[in-house]
Amino acid sequence: ECAARNFHKTKKGDGQCYATSLLSNVKSFEAKLKLWKMQLEKGNTVHFPTLQKQKPASTVEYSRECENLFHKFCERFQDLKVKELEFNIFATPFNVEVVNVPENFQHEVIELQSNSELMAKYNNLSLLEFYRLYVDADKFPNLRRHALKIVSLFGTTYCCEQFFSKLSIMKNHLRAKLTDDNLENQLRIATSSVPVDITRLTKEKQSQPS
Repeated sequence: ECAARNFHKTKKGDGQCYATSLLSNVKSFEAKLKLWKMQLEKGNTVHFPTLQKQKPASTVEYSRECENLFHKFCERFQDLKVKELEFNIFATPFNVEVVNVPENFQHEVIELQSNSELMAKYNNLSLLEFYRLYVDADKFPNLRRHALKIVSLFGTTYCCEQFFSKLSIMKNHLRAKLTDDNLENQLRIATSSVPVDITRLTKEKQSQPS
């Protein structure tokens, strides 16, 4: 529900962290690890200035560390890589090969890729803004649902950890009479990314002078 609300309200430049961005960062770092491994095997420390100053007799052990870290990354994020095609359908719908996408997306992807106006909009808007304004549920129902599914994925556990921290602060032994409804409302406000218009809210209330 929260992801759906953000999907409809997100403005250009919001820079949220999606699972698609996480996968891109993982692949980028893995490529760097492979590069560092090959360079360190040859004694090249150009990307390690601190190590370069130490001038070690051998850099093979550091090369092994890069290799070990690369294998750990491959193991840790293998489930994420399985979803790469799904992520590409969402993040780069104009670049995916139609024959490679699931059959329920094929006609919609063709319609999307054949529309030069939509491609221009895609290039000039943030990803969520593009989906919110131009990928409507009537013409692209499957792509629209797919986008909602992807943005609902957590790229990090930070939001969950932050939520439980706020929960522990709000519900403590000094607030034993706090009802579940009030707690839910407070947590909704505390975790919402929508700015509060205090001025408008106060105008809707009648002051109670003493």
